Amino acid sequence: MANRKVNVPGRRNGNLVIIGDGDIRPYNKLLRVRCDCGTEFQITTSGFVHTKTCKKCSGRILSERAAERRKTHPNKGRTKPSRLYRMWTNMGTRCNNPNNRAYHRYGGRGIRICDEWHSFKQFEKWALSNGYREGLTIDRIDNDKGYSPDNCRFVTYRENNQNRGNNRNVTYNGVTKCVTQWARELGIGQTVLCYRLNHWSVEEAFTRPIDYRKTGRKRGTESRNKTTSTSD
Repeated sequence: MANRKVNVPGRRNGNLVIIGDGDIRPYNKLLRVRCDCGTEFQITTSGFVHTKTCKKCSGRILSERAAERRKTHPNKGRTKPSRLYRMWTNMGTRCNNPNNRAYHRYGGRGIRICDEWHSFKQFEKWALSNGYREGLTIDRIDNDKGYSPDNCRFVTYRENNQNRGNNRNVTYNGVTKCVTQWARELGIGQTVLCYRLNHWSVEEAFTRPIDYRKTGRKRGTESRNKTTSTSD
């Protein structure tokens, strides 16, 4: 639409219609326009070409669109989405987005989200009635099954790490625990225990005292380091 043809009374663009000439400025001429809502104002010729509503209607339309989005994504549009909403979106990204760095451990091996939880409202309702609170994270009871009400629970991050599919379980004296649990019980750093298990038998790895003269560490360092890493 060429500018020289724009300033014709009655010409419409979206909700705006030209009703006459406006003020004359040093470098351009304004047009008087009316919005379908009844609002009248002046606008430049180029502004009329790129504008379809008045500011009042534009704000209303944006509000209506935001309200429509919130019907499906209740937290969308907030300055900071709730922690539970972020948990839900991260869960979907791990299962559905091949570009996610953890996809190979989730969607890449068939882990899916049940149809019911495709709606955040349904997931939120289940979470709030099944023990969710700040400081907990969602955990799949069976790591080979997907996200669903019958296979999920809320646990601490420590418990979640112990249930990870790539965790190493070790059996000693008839008791099976992951390396993290054994390291905590033995008072040995997890890295030290993993090194021992990779080079020694389980019996020797669990019972052989640490030679602090060779490691250059003071006695009790492993325990303090483990406490620090756990608190982090």
